[in-house]
This record gives sequence, structure tokens and C-alpha cells, in this order.
Amino acid sequence: MDHVCTNSNSTTNIMLLWSALSDGPNMTEVKSLEKIEKYLKDCNQDIITQCSGKDNEEAQDFRRRCNSFFMEVISLLCFGTGTPPSVEVIDKLFTYITGPDQSERAKKVGSKKLTIFDASMDQSPVIRSFLLQQIIASCSDKDVQEYLSVYFTHAKELLNTAKQPDQYIELCILLLHCLEDSLHQRHTGNDKTHIATQMLTDALQKISMDINILEKIKYIANVKFALVCVAQLIHEMNYTTSHFKTLDETKKRLLEAASCICENSKSLWPRKFLVKQLCRCHGIDMYHAIVKSDDTSFHWVCLPELRGDYLQIKECNDRYIMFGEDYKELRDAVGETIFTENSAILEQMLQKENCGWQKRIQLLLALHREICLKNIKGEQVFSEKGTSFLRGYLRNHAIMKNKVYYV
Repeated sequence: MDHVCTNSNSTTNIMLLWSALSDGPNMTEVKSLEKIEKYLKDCNQDIITQCSGKDNEEAQDFRRRCNSFFMEVISLLCFGTGTPPSVEVIDKLFTYITGPDQSERAKKVGSKKLTIFDASMDQSPVIRSFLLQQIIASCSDKDVQEYLSVYFTHAKELLNTAKQPDQYIELCILLLHCLEDSLHQRHTGNDKTHIATQMLTDALQKISMDINILEKIKYIANVKFALVCVAQLIHEMNYTTSHFKTLDETKKRLLEAASCICENSKSLWPRKFLVKQLCRCHGIDMYHAIVKSDDTSFHWVCLPELRGDYLQIKECNDRYIMFGEDYKELRDAVGETIFTENSAILEQMLQKENCGWQKRIQLLLALHREICLKNIKGEQVFSEKGTSFLRGYLRNHAIMKNKVYYV
């Protein structure tokens, strides 16, 4: 109630709400939801009247607080009771997300903020994601599929009308993430391994078929969930194949299903996602240990482009290359300065516009890569004379003046 109660009208607003819900509210039914909607609109109109009919900062702040209150009602009372809301409630909520945009001369489907006041366009997926996750978490799989079909149709019309076909992919990703989150919330018990195995088995044939886009998104979400379980299992095995023989049959079947989809799927992304999950959540060393192992039981995890060449390509030669061409040119200039004992090229680069702290960071990374890492890895080591020349040049340069660095 803090959202809709101000210092001047707290008692009045509370009594109005008490009166509106005196017959026993049930927020899973549309009748009660419409009463809340009417109450908030009346409160908003009172504030505008007190502001002499002006939509000033005070009125806008109150409207935002009303919207926050309405969001909490939806989250806690429509979906938080354990009983899914009625179809009418879902339909009502969809009207806050998609509906005709009356602000344009030509009527078209628009995406609205989840608000009972504004009719402005909302490009943010946050509210749409909120609604989808509430539906997925509260309703049966059949109802979810039906609601998603309706939502997907409305949203696709929105994107087509707005002539923004690129956002179609963003919409698919939004649905994918919502389904993924739902799977992780629903499957946390001991049956997770069995469920993940079944998901991988079912998806192997279906995921490459020409099926409905919603079905395909569902199978992709299932595979991603299952491969997260696989990565966790490999981590629990201490990323050594010697533990494979001691696994129970359920876990062995999960690894076999993962191997099958990585090796036999027509797409490369299942294996790439698994490797990404292993490295991101459990460390790059785990992936290195699997690939370097003499035991081939887990070599299906290895990316095909690195097979046979792993000893030569253990890692990216320069991870700082992600900073782009400016860094690359600066790095090459550092190396040339040491070799030639001539700072002309490096000086030219450091004199460019926008040579601030960003350029200093790139220079420090170039020094670390060209000097420190090469010494550590036993690569070609620059002469002491060339290194001393660079050290003296940088000591007197404005970009490094009074800065601590090691060359």
C-alpha cells in the first residue's frame, strides 16, 4: 500500500480499496483484477485533480508507483497463490502487452508497457519476459503452449508491422531464455539426470527437422538444460575419465546421450555450448585436461577444429586481440620499436586523437603481451638493448608519466 498512499490521502485511498474488494477478492479471476484496475485509475485521477489538471512530476511519480503496485498484485496474487489464473485474466494481461496503438493514424499492433495508464510503445523485453515467466511457472505444459502461441503470434505481428524483422530473432531468444529458466526451477531433484537424458534423446531427431518454431525453441531449451547437467556431472567427476567406470547407469546414460547429440547432430552448437559451459562455470583447465588426456572416453567434448592440433594450438596466442585493430596496431608498433630502436611509428600512434586512458590501457596490454608473456612462455625474447630503449622512451612520454609499469 506504500505505493498508492501519499501523505494527504492515505486513509481515503485505503478505504476506497477496502470498499472495492469488500465482497471477497480473488485475483485469479478477471472481475477482481478489473476492480484493482478501476481503483488505481480513480486514485490517479484524484492526484491529477489535486495538481490542477497538470501532468506534473508529482502526478507522474504517483502513476509510476501505481504501476509498481499493479505489478506486485499480478506477481503475488494472480500467479503467487499456487492456482493458475483464469484464461480471462491471461487475456486481460495480454492487453497490457499487445494491443492497437491508437496514437498512430493507421491502427497496428503495438507493444505496451505493463501499465493501466500509458499507451506508449515499449521496446524493452523485461515486461514481456516477466509475463511469460509467470505463465510458464504457473500453468500446465498444454496451457503454456497455447498461451505462447497466442503471444508469439501477437509479437510477430508487432515486429512485422514495425518493419523490424531483425527483432524476430530477439523474440525467439526471449522465449528460449524463459523456457530455460523454467526448466532449472522445476527440475532440481534426484530425477534431473533421468529427465536430462530423455531430453537429449528426444531432441536428437527433432531438433534438425522442419518443425514449428515454438517446438524447435522448446527442444533447444531442453538441450541447453541437459548439457548444463552434463557439464556439472563432468565437473563432479573431477574431469578425469578414471571415474567413468564407477558411475551408476543413470549417469552413464546421460553422458552417452550427450556424446550422441554432440557427434551425430547436424548442428555444431550443442558441442560448442557444452564447451562454453565447462569453461565458463568450471574453468578452462577442465577443458584442457579433457583434451590432453590419453583416454579417449571424453574426446567427443573436444571441438573438431582443435583435434589433432591441440599441442600446437593450446590457446589463443593473444587474448587481448579482442580489443580490436587499435590494440593490434599498437602491439605491433611496440615490437617494432624494440627491434629497430626507433620510436617513430609508436609515437605517431600515441599522438592520435582520443589518446587518453583507453590508449594507455591498450599500451599496457601490448607491453604485457609482447614482453612479459613472451619471457614466461619461452618465445622469442627481445634484446636487452631494445627493451631499455623502449623503457626510456615510455618513461619520458606524457601518456605514461607518473604511472607505474614494468617493462
